[in-house]
Amino acid sequence: MQLSQLCLLSGKEDLSESLYLEAKDSLKKKGESTDGLEIRRRTDLKQAGIKFEEPKQSNSRLFDKVVTFPYALYAFSELSLNGNTMTGSIDSSQATHYHSIITSSQNGGDVASPGKIEVTGNTNIFGTIHGKLSGRATPQLNAWMKIGKTKLDKDCPVLNRQVKLDGTLPRTKLGDYKGGAPLKGGDYEATSLPASVSICENLTRAVRIFITDDSTASKVAAYGPRCDYRNKDPKRLQIYYLGYRPIVFGHNSNVCALVYAPHAEVKMGDNNCHFTGAIIADKITAVGNVTVNYDRALTGYGFVPSKESAELDPPEPPQLNRHERERARKKEREDRSRAYEQAKSKRIATLKALVQKYPALARLDIIDGPVIYEEGSGGVRSGGSSDGKVMRINGPNSVVVRGLGDGSHNIVLDGMRLVDIADAKLRAGDLKRAEELFTMALRARADSETFGLLSKCWYKMKKLDDAKQACAAALELDAGNKQALSLKKKLGK
Repeated sequence: MQLSQLCLLSGKEDLSESLYLEAKDSLKKKGESTDGLEIRRRTDLKQAGIKFEEPKQSNSRLFDKVVTFPYALYAFSELSLNGNTMTGSIDSSQATHYHSIITSSQNGGDVASPGKIEVTGNTNIFGTIHGKLSGRATPQLNAWMKIGKTKLDKDCPVLNRQVKLDGTLPRTKLGDYKGGAPLKGGDYEATSLPASVSICENLTRAVRIFITDDSTASKVAAYGPRCDYRNKDPKRLQIYYLGYRPIVFGHNSNVCALVYAPHAEVKMGDNNCHFTGAIIADKITAVGNVTVNYDRALTGYGFVPSKESAELDPPEPPQLNRHERERARKKEREDRSRAYEQAKSKRIATLKALVQKYPALARLDIIDGPVIYEEGSGGVRSGGSSDGKVMRINGPNSVVVRGLGDGSHNIVLDGMRLVDIADAKLRAGDLKRAEELFTMALRARADSETFGLLSKCWYKMKKLDDAKQACAAALELDAGNKQALSLKKKLGK
């Protein structure tokens, strides 16, 4: 539920009713749902920990102090994503205790800009791009758009750029913050953040840092090689800045936070930059190996930086000592490994059942067979072994191999998935090569789409019995596979 749908408030009943009707008409014109639109009084907001000023002349002032973070990355003037940048999402509400594991998903990593949007290289946007792309979409984006991982929406809402940051006094003065003891929950003021930010684990309120341009020689407002809170809840660290100096998350940075810097540039990357949360800035540039995960729990939240922050819910357990932290980290690694093995075992069990049921699939050796693709040279090479099988892939320009958390992989070559390359060979009539590539694709990731296309390939090769078996396997994994359903009619019983 968006903030505009959540609360319209006033001390006067007739004014609230008027605002309610105005908001309802506005949402209908935009084609948005009005479900959940309601009038909430000041007493309701106090219980929610949110405070608003009384509206005076128009409802445009209702939210002039509220910051919402509906996107992973939002840039007012320019959004530039390059190299191996990837967006996705997490849901911090899944964390119920200190040892909770939150896995990232290949969805919900929305980005937006009402200005210029540039996407190049092997960038993967697992979400919606709001705004107009400069030039054509890269082959990489086209590959993910085919299966719905990436969407384009030319309409981009303009977020609030006039938020006031004064009013939360007293604030603890940090000056040019150089790091040190973990910060407790509360409001801080700094002229720059040139060092890692450490925060306590038993927070009941967020750490909010307001950066000013008072008496500082630093050319950078913030440099965050590490500002993380175990990548689980970005609401616990919030950075607000209304100046024009850049904010840099550089080499080997790991940041979990909310960043509001509507007039500044945020630079991400060079190499191995990992960010969890949301960023609002004038310009955002990502270069190199950059991973951005939006927190879906931020949807519908309104942050009021000029007022005292609300209590965090639920609070964290007491701070752990060094030995307890080591044990907790070890347990988290073990839990992640256990989750991976469980997902892998489930996937292998499904494949074994299919192989035993359909002999034609057994001949493909999709469980243990090597994944070998060699066409062209000079590109990025991925080699070695994975999931106990040999994986050797050479591409003419670029190769991207991403694990899916269960031992399977997505393989993208020059912006095309391996299964798309196989399908292109099939359409061109190179049936033997198409069969080989579909086999490689199934060894990397056996899914309904690939089984369905393999069935089509075997149908054209006059291997009708094999085609029936591959078609049946596709429908077992996805009963709504249109490709397989259509072919099933041609194959008959």
